[in-house]
Amino acid sequence: MVATQVSQRNFWIWALSLHLLYLVYALVGGPNLLNDSWEYLRQARNISAGYLAYCGDLSEPVNYFDFSKRPPLYPFLLWLTGANTFFTGILLLQNGLSLFTVYLLRKTLIERGFYHPLWFGVLVSSSVSWFIYVNSIMSEVLLVALVTTMIYSYHRFLKEGRRWAWVYNCLLALAVFTKPVFFPFVVINLVFWLIGHRRQFTAALLPLLLVGVWFVRNREVTGKAHFSSISYINLLDYNAYYFNLETRGVEYAENSSDEAHNRLENLTSFPAKADYMQETALREMGRSWGTYIWFHIKGSVRGVLDPGNFDVRTFLGKDDTLGFLKVLNEKGMKGIPEVLGEMPVFYLTLLMVSFINKLLLLAGILVFLFRRGVDYRWKWALAGLITYVVFITGPINASRFMLAVWPAMVLCAMQARPYRAKT
Repeated sequence: MVATQVSQRNFWIWALSLHLLYLVYALVGGPNLLNDSWEYLRQARNISAGYLAYCGDLSEPVNYFDFSKRPPLYPFLLWLTGANTFFTGILLLQNGLSLFTVYLLRKTLIERGFYHPLWFGVLVSSSVSWFIYVNSIMSEVLLVALVTTMIYSYHRFLKEGRRWAWVYNCLLALAVFTKPVFFPFVVINLVFWLIGHRRQFTAALLPLLLVGVWFVRNREVTGKAHFSSISYINLLDYNAYYFNLETRGVEYAENSSDEAHNRLENLTSFPAKADYMQETALREMGRSWGTYIWFHIKGSVRGVLDPGNFDVRTFLGKDDTLGFLKVLNEKGMKGIPEVLGEMPVFYLTLLMVSFINKLLLLAGILVFLFRRGVDYRWKWALAGLITYVVFITGPINASRFMLAVWPAMVLCAMQARPYRAKT
């Protein structure tokens, strides 16, 4: 009992100190603000004007893409905490959510018999990108808290049964309305429960039902049934653009993109614009589906090991340095020394710590997959979640997007150890 109390006390001292380090930096210098951050803040401000989910500028003509670009849950938290007036409230809330996430990961590992304080401390402390986004005006920390609780709920479901299936699927629904990346997952989730847990299959209908309601809402507002307009934007401006950049060069990629956007200016309705963006992107990628699929897979896997150059440079205010993704797509691996050569020692040290963290997590996942004696349902639930996020992000995959399954990666890596903890 005494040893357990000491272990718990040490955990909280470590966790609070680590969070305080990043929080103080953010409070003194201001939180990390990206382009997405300003859209979240506008959407939060627009709630007071009676808009459920509109991230556009109300002083400008209506942009129908902005009615569904950002899901409503995170902007609602920004509105509740008064983030457009001061950032302290949302930063404290996000750090609280992060502490809850780390605590729940520890609790899950203890209950499964795989908690080791030192190894856990190393994996979490070296997750640089995680703590950066905890102190950014971005929805990542809310999403990760929901995913962690979702994973814990599935762990409890395997032990206790039915009611946890409903908790799990309610949390998945909240995750979907935090980040669009989980919207297609509701179909995979439905199949997963139908095959693996048929008696609780009805619980998996809840996220699908809510997604259907959102489709109807967006059809009424924009004229087209869809979940989020960001999917059309990403398809044209990222998937197709970077594919052209790699296969046909900068000039063709730029000209193709300019031509598409000029054509969009002449289209008036949202449905026409969305359809055109999708058709144009698919046509560019469809020039060689085999080549595109390889490009997609390569980008997906590469993102797993991304140390978070973009994350670190924006957090430290070094946004004049080159980004890995841009250089890799334009020059390939030979461009990496150019990026590294610009970095100060402290900056480079943070990236090296983050890169080692990614290597440890990836190695842990691979070992865990081949480990015997682990409930196959638990193993493949974690592996399936990670695989889904890796491959759905595709060529734009990066450290930030992998945060969605950071808790699953930590759990896999912890359970890769060759023996069960005595705790």
